[in-house]
Amino acid sequence: FQYYDAIRRIKSGEKVEGVRAAGQFIHDIFRILTEGINSGEYIFSTKKADKAIRFIENYCHHSEGRADLLKLELWQKAIVSAIFGIMDPDRPDCRMFREVLLIVARKNGKTLLAAAIMAYMAYIDGEYGAKLYCLAPKLDQAELCFDAFYQIVQSDDELNKMTKKRRSDIYIKEFNTSIKKIAFNSKKSDGFNPQMVVNDEMEAWPGDQGLKQYEVMTSALGARKQPLILSISTAGYINDGVYDELMRRATSFLKGKSKESRILPFLYMIDNIEKWDSLEELKKSNPNLGVSVTEEFYIEQIEIARASLSKKVEFLTKYCNIKQNSSVAWLDYWDVMKAVNEDIHLTLEQLRGCYCVGGIDLSRTTDLTAASIVFWKNGNWNVITKFFMPKKRDEVAVNEDNVPYNLHRERGFLEISGENQVDYKDVYKWFIELVKVYKIRPLK
Repeated sequence: FQYYDAIRRIKSGEKVEGVRAAGQFIHDIFRILTEGINSGEYIFSTKKADKAIRFIENYCHHSEGRADLLKLELWQKAIVSAIFGIMDPDRPDCRMFREVLLIVARKNGKTLLAAAIMAYMAYIDGEYGAKLYCLAPKLDQAELCFDAFYQIVQSDDELNKMTKKRRSDIYIKEFNTSIKKIAFNSKKSDGFNPQMVVNDEMEAWPGDQGLKQYEVMTSALGARKQPLILSISTAGYINDGVYDELMRRATSFLKGKSKESRILPFLYMIDNIEKWDSLEELKKSNPNLGVSVTEEFYIEQIEIARASLSKKVEFLTKYCNIKQNSSVAWLDYWDVMKAVNEDIHLTLEQLRGCYCVGGIDLSRTTDLTAASIVFWKNGNWNVITKFFMPKKRDEVAVNEDNVPYNLHRERGFLEISGENQVDYKDVYKWFIELVKVYKIRPLK
């Protein structure tokens, strides 16, 4: 990959015209791909990669602010090459990756790129009877990529001649292919047989509902020979949703802690949050800085963010791709995640015989009741917490508010206690279990 060579040279201090610095996660993915090709884990087809790039640059037009043909930047060519050029060594005629995750800041052309990739899948990929979907929580959100696709079609006479805009979809008779925008409905999605799904603005997909919808669409890919699900997003504010799940899977893959082989994550985000207001650092989350978005724009936005906490949080989220708890959060999301430290996976069994300090934050009907123990182990202060919630409140939170408390129950963090209010006896029993079963004793 020319792009990988370029960003490595930039990291070593060189200047490469037309290419901006990349963050560690981008270095990681292209290192993994390059090493995989060199070792034979992947097969790379220059012909297939170039074919996709040539189609996009010869048939796909801009539709906002300008109408000329799309000229891919090197980072975009690298992404397209990885998607369409890396093949499965066990099935050399099939693409290696099925799930692609693209996290990139606002105004970097992710929707147009997704629409161009969708156009290639619709007209060139060769799947007869293909079904392509633009998916989002609401139809007006799904409309963004769907409309970008249709604008590409209308801007080219040859594509437009082959294509018919119908009431509910776009139809290509020659290939019996349809492109449709859809909103969330995981129950009605069970019968889908997609060749491609573009999931837009994943950071806004609500909790458990978003997780279920994503699972339904990915499980439906199995009937196709080489399907593709492309998820595009900036960072966001919703916790424990599909964005967090995809980020966990992606970062685990990039760190070599996952055996997954079909996921392909491109995470354009800054490395050093302390340098959030540096243009050099912002290039890592904005690979199109100076192309689709000007430095002057960012200088102005930085000054606004410096003067307002809420604007700073929004800037960190949407332009740096550093996730935040909410638009007015007082705790930084990444500070919270450092405290969580999922890599450690402490269990009560590991704490057998320890001394601790215990504490309880009680609630009755609405809030979570939290019971915590704090202990010193391996040179660090550690905390284990058990949460309690009444059954009725849990049902409302999961089914109506789309808060994925069911996931926390499955992981053992949350216990249902009482019908309409927390039964404090359950909290007491947890502390008794610590003493009797695990010999964990509170300091007096």
